[in-house]
Amino acid sequence: MKKLTLFISALLIAATTSFAGNPVKITKGNASAIKDAGVIPFEFDYTKTAVTGQGSDVFIKAQGKNEETIQSYEYFIDAFKSKKLGISTTSNSNPAQVKDAKYKLVIHVAHLDLGSGVAAQFAVTFTAGGCIMDGTAEIVEVATGNPVITMSIDKFKAHSRVKDNKRLGILYKDIAEFMIDALED
Repeated sequence: MKKLTLFISALLIAATTSFAGNPVKITKGNASAIKDAGVIPFEFDYTKTAVTGQGSDVFIKAQGKNEETIQSYEYFIDAFKSKKLGISTTSNSNPAQVKDAKYKLVIHVAHLDLGSGVAAQFAVTFTAGGCIMDGTAEIVEVATGNPVITMSIDKFKAHSRVKDNKRLGILYKDIAEFMIDALED
């Protein structure tokens, strides 16, 4: 009976966290400004980031430029696509696609909790031990430097994984998907 109660509780927790709504909200502008913009390069800005969780010391020393963080960007690139809006993304390290870009996406990370692989191993819910992020994102017109769209990212919690780069990658993938959902609404 205890196992059944624990199982039902876990399902309820998982259900309520998965239907909590979109933690990414457009606070300024609208998607019509970037319709058919093509490739929009992105960068994560960690200059004012408070970092906590497993592996935070390594992340802070590398300022987000360690190999695991760079690998996690691939998850973001794969998920930030919209046929409806005619947009996709690439990292700023791809000069061929960046030079002709009309817009760029800058994600300002205010707080990043890198989660815990241990909590992920013994998790009752999908999000236990997952990364959590707060911040803002701006789609900036390259020619003027002015933001055309600003989005808030409020206590975004991703599903968990045991490996650090997987947890961060899942966070970035989920954020990209929720950004696209907010832009397409």
